[in-house]
Amino acid sequence: MAPACRRSVVTSLEDFPIQWAGPLAVVTLPGEIDISNADQIRDTLLAVLNRDVTMLVVDMTGTTFCGCAGVSAVARAHQRATANRALVRVAIRTPVVRRVFAITGVDRLVSIFGSVGAATEGAAMAGAATAGPAAAPTAPALEPTAPALEPTAPAPEPTGPAPEPTADGAGPSELAVSGGGAG
Repeated sequence: MAPACRRSVVTSLEDFPIQWAGPLAVVTLPGEIDISNADQIRDTLLAVLNRDVTMLVVDMTGTTFCGCAGVSAVARAHQRATANRALVRVAIRTPVVRRVFAITGVDRLVSIFGSVGAATEGAAMAGAATAGPAAAPTAPALEPTAPALEPTAPAPEPTGPAPEPTADGAGPSELAVSGGGAG
């Protein structure tokens, strides 16, 4: 009989430092994150989110290396937070770690800040904003450090009269494509 495939399970929230402030939790991650500890990180982040927090701040300010497995752990935490109507914010100082988040696109899923203080600023109001539209006007606008995308300009309107179709009903573009060749 083959052994059953088993997922890793958090038996304790003592694997990484966690600071609790009501519905806010800050989890401090290690200096290096790779495949060897990413499952443990993912499980810890999910366990914290299962404790009804409204905001999870992932403190990566001391992280100098983060492989794709670590970024995946944060992305999985974001999925759980979304299902729980909570927020995940990430504090990163190291440019190379920020780059991994940018390359993988996870920086578009979670807000990235330069410090834990910036990530937790306005936490109570931002958490209340997840409760519904009535709370939204009171939440302050928070400024993540990731650059905002500029809106693209609309395509210019065509000028002049539309081209006339040919005798066989084909337009000018169809003539260019259907050019002759023996069949």
